[in-house]
Amino acid sequence: TEPISEALCLFRMDIVRSKFTETIKRCFEGHGSTGGGHLGTNKPCTKNTFKISDDYCGETDSNQPIAGTVPIESQPILTFPSGTSHLNSITVA
Repeated sequence: TEPISEALCLFRMDIVRSKFTETIKRCFEGHGSTGGGHLGTNKPCTKNTFKISDDYCGETDSNQPIAGTVPIESQPILTFPSGTSHLNSITVA
């Protein structure tokens, strides 16, 4: 069998949003870091009492940008053998 080089995974948006909220809450509890390397210099998250919900959208200057380290996992719904596809995005309306 050919090695799989590309896969298409499906992620429910409520799960993605929940993971974002969880990461933001952890940072505001003082766990994790900001920056993420590609977003700037990594700095430890600062504990803060600001209330975080799924609607949080960076209303404070504290802990910006937040870097998540826990991946959202899923099983592939399609796989492509090595060298057969150059898939980079799919849009669904």
